[in-house]
Amino acid sequence: MTVPRNILCGGVAWLTLALAVHAQGPPALFGDWRPRVGYLWDARSGTDGTGSPTFEHAEFRVRAAAPLYMSSELRLFGGLRLSRHALCFEDTTLKDQTVYVIAAPLIASVPLSRGWSFFGMLAPSLATDFEGVSVEAFRASAFGFVRGRLSRAWAVSVGGVYLQTLGRSRVFPGIGFDWRPSDAWSAHLAFPRSMLSYCPSKRWCVFGELSPAGGQWHVAEAPGPDAGDADISLRGFRSGLGAEYAPVPRVRLRVRAGAVWGREYTVERSGMPTEETGIDDSWYVGVSLAWRPRPRR
Repeated sequence: MTVPRNILCGGVAWLTLALAVHAQGPPALFGDWRPRVGYLWDARSGTDGTGSPTFEHAEFRVRAAAPLYMSSELRLFGGLRLSRHALCFEDTTLKDQTVYVIAAPLIASVPLSRGWSFFGMLAPSLATDFEGVSVEAFRASAFGFVRGRLSRAWAVSVGGVYLQTLGRSRVFPGIGFDWRPSDAWSAHLAFPRSMLSYCPSKRWCVFGELSPAGGQWHVAEAPGPDAGDADISLRGFRSGLGAEYAPVPRVRLRVRAGAVWGREYTVERSGMPTEETGIDDSWYVGVSLAWRPRPRR
């Protein structure tokens, strides 16, 4: 099953806003950008093509963030994300790829009147195989939005997202909602990243999730029979269940598993038609360890 490009590009915009909706205050704005190390594996599945071609994906990721400047008028945060992706093909003309992403977001929050706040982010990144880094491997994204409460249980975020990837620039509007009817229940709603959580205690949480799966990279040697550099993309979605446990204060262990679906692998070369390969549905499992520092007042 393939996923239309415009849906996926719009989905990235929703994803960015969803990370912001997840916030309960400026120090938590990063959500998963807090110090975290994790591993995720998408099980082997079939792909388009003759014979019995298969595909498998594994990702290792490290994320961290820290406050840079804190005052009553402005809060500024800096972050770093490193990830390694292994894209493995078998019985196909496509070539195995090991690709990386390095991103350094800068996020600012400014309090407004009547309980509303403005948040903005600028995130330059490098997405490449490091076999020959060129200007096409450098990407940029940014967002700006306002967030405020609609009621005691509901909050809304409204704004826009700028994306510069694969040599193109796009701007998308976006909206997201945060629902917290009690201390135990919460929901973060913004396609394609949404989550419903139940935390019966400070040590235990269980959740259901919907999230995007994949990425975009520029590689020096294109997969397939044609030589030369190319932009490669892996697109899709994950939906599943998970649990998070705090073995000691401020340390969180998270496990999750579910279905990965709607996937497509594309290769784009300058002046040539886009090559698309559909990937069958499969399942995934992930584990991560996070450190949650004390919030700053």
